[in-house]
Amino acid sequence: MELYRLLVVSPPTIDVIGDRCRVGGPAVYAGAVFRRLGGLAYAVGPVGYRTLGTVWVERRLGVERLGYYNGGEGLVFNIKYLGGGRRIVSLESSTSGLDPSVVLSASSGLGLLDAVLLSPLYGEEWGMLAPLLSARSRLVAVDVQGYVRAGLNPSPTSGGAVLVHASRGEVGEGLPILYYVETDGPGDIVLVERGGMRLVARPRGGLLRDPTGAGDAYTASLLYYLLEGYPVRGLTGARERSSV
Repeated sequence: MELYRLLVVSPPTIDVIGDRCRVGGPAVYAGAVFRRLGGLAYAVGPVGYRTLGTVWVERRLGVERLGYYNGGEGLVFNIKYLGGGRRIVSLESSTSGLDPSVVLSASSGLGLLDAVLLSPLYGEEWGMLAPLLSARSRLVAVDVQGYVRAGLNPSPTSGGAVLVHASRGEVGEGLPILYYVETDGPGDIVLVERGGMRLVARPRGGLLRDPTGAGDAYTASLLYYLLEGYPVRGLTGARERSSV
């Protein structure tokens, strides 16, 4: 069995929910799922003093962070839940950018990777990293939420990517990539393959109180099974679910 290696390019986060805090970020959810499936997971991205605890949780989950400390608070979100898996997300503190030279330098010791998940969360990256990372990895996936939140057009950011993940309503299905995946919290998954195939799957199980991280987890599982050579038609059921 081949030991696949995933690099998650994204900062660690803290979510403030009322009077409590919760660790978060794509490396927690995607990294944990990739590890559970049998792969190795790494992460790189700016770390602030408020997100150091998230790095500790990542390590407990088997995700090795190669990131760098930026001296600020780190990326912290305020989340208000509306019920039915819906929420309002606002920014409490930001972080420094995903500097391409730092990202490439920090991950250079890994050599050629099997998969990369590029997931800026609030405008830390402006479309330069995907083409650079595609030269270092067999598969590159881009999550466009951070570009959309910052008001950027997500289409140019996906150059070099094989797969793009978006939440419902963020972009259309016409991006020039091989696979486009759209999730909607506890709702349906849409998987579009270039050339016309469009698959829709309804997640199994009951309605989650909090679907945070479900898209990251599904993207990681999809990357793993693509590396394993599974046919795309069978992968809409590969979703790993996350809950509070």
